[in-house]
Amino acid sequence: MADDQQRLVTFCGLYCADCYACNGRIALLAEELRALLQQYNFAAVSQVVPFDGLQHYAQADAFLEALSFMRCEKTCRGGGGNPACEIRQCCGEKGFAGCWECGTMEECGLLKVLEPIHQDANKKNLHAIKNQGINNWVKAKKRYW
Repeated sequence: MADDQQRLVTFCGLYCADCYACNGRIALLAEELRALLQQYNFAAVSQVVPFDGLQHYAQADAFLEALSFMRCEKTCRGGGGNPACEIRQCCGEKGFAGCWECGTMEECGLLKVLEPIHQDANKKNLHAIKNQGINNWVKAKKRYW
């Protein structure tokens, strides 16, 4: 597996380039919107303009600030994410590039504790990587981003 491809595929089967935190677009847009709102002094505007919802400007600003920090500095394979990730540790101990190389992937308890939002994507991706091979799978993914 080429280094540039390997760095974007997590051990559990996610693809970093699919993630908002990896590509940083949401964080960048949140920063830009927050700066623009500050430029137009929307904190003051929200106090005098009679539109529903503007009274929640402070919460919206806090939300945009939080979004601006939602980006990964490193990929999973580059040491990013949870440093105590049991899946990463398991693959490392077994010498696997990812869970798709493991014969007990289907019944693995580690994969079952992933966030529900990722479980379907992980399982689908792991099967596709196992069937297509990692290089073919990544080539197909690259066409969409």
